[in-house]
Amino acid sequence: MRKQLKFVITGDAGVGKTSIMQRFVNDDFTLNQKATTGADFTCKDVSVKIDDQQHKVKLQIWDTAGSEKFNQTLGSSFYRGTDACFIVFDVSEKRSLDSMQFWLQDLVRFTAQTPKEIEVVFIANKCDLERQISNAVARNAIDCLVTGGKLIEVSAKEGRLENVFEEVTRRILMKQEIVVPNFVVQVGDKTEKEQKGG
Repeated sequence: MRKQLKFVITGDAGVGKTSIMQRFVNDDFTLNQKATTGADFTCKDVSVKIDDQQHKVKLQIWDTAGSEKFNQTLGSSFYRGTDACFIVFDVSEKRSLDSMQFWLQDLVRFTAQTPKEIEVVFIANKCDLERQISNAVARNAIDCLVTGGKLIEVSAKEGRLENVFEEVTRRILMKQEIVVPNFVVQVGDKTEKEQKGG
């Protein structure tokens, strides 16, 4: 039976959430993307390899309007059952970086889970544009929110987002113990080696 995971993409309006979703699902990019009203979702099947075994997973990917009004009315239903959350900011717009705390707090409030329980990834989008936010500044801001939080730089315009979604999927499967690590015990020299996948 194919497992299904729910990914949600949050962040301010205009940071490229819809473009990230469309690039990954359809390998398509629209320069003047129509703003999302409310919420939208789409699905894509992926296959990830762990410990030499392929695991097929259906990803349900949710996109939002990126407004506080939306979160106040539909936040709980939008976040319900979330396995992974991409909090997106625009490297050419500093204000979007400052808003990450709001989106992280919403995630915690509506799911009643911590960033350690949900796979939270901070996405620096539009890296093809002139930057107002350096990698170091972004890294520092994220560390203030979540110690060791994962930061990934992308450009929905240029593509190559498959690895991002597949790696996060792999991390979730490992965290949920879908894959059980192999244990190799060497009795002769009384040593035990744990081989972890991923």
